[in-house]
Amino acid sequence: MMVAGWRGGAAEEVPMKRKGVFAGLMVLVVAVCALAVTYWVLHRERPSSEVQLYVVNQDGQPLPDCFMSTARRGYDGPVAPIAVTTNAQGAVKYHISYGIYDIEISCPGYIYGEAHDNTAVIEVDQPRIIRRIVMQDVPMPVLGGAVVDGLLQQ
Repeated sequence: MMVAGWRGGAAEEVPMKRKGVFAGLMVLVVAVCALAVTYWVLHRERPSSEVQLYVVNQDGQPLPDCFMSTARRGYDGPVAPIAVTTNAQGAVKYHISYGIYDIEISCPGYIYGEAHDNTAVIEVDQPRIIRRIVMQDVPMPVLGGAVVDGLLQQ
């Protein structure tokens, strides 16, 4: 805004330009701060937990050499699934950040879950988690018996 006066308005033009530059700098500072906060929220260090899983049969005996793939549910960030194999005691141990995870278990001769989809769900929400995963024996087919959905039909 220029005010006409005895100097022809030139005296008012300089402060208006400074206000415009100041306003522009303030918008830039706010935008940089918003980007910094967004980056921090997306990439901050999340709490993690030591997870110990023990895979056993119905009698409580450890199941070695079971393959387990762990993926975070509902998270599409740059985290690859964790793939591990149980040791001689049927155990695995690893560190993962807090969240809900699907653990797909592949153990020859055994199944897991109500729907026999071999997927366990674990919620990691404390510094240390220890869980037993009990696998069910898969009955061996008998000659003349039919197998439906992995279960022997008599």
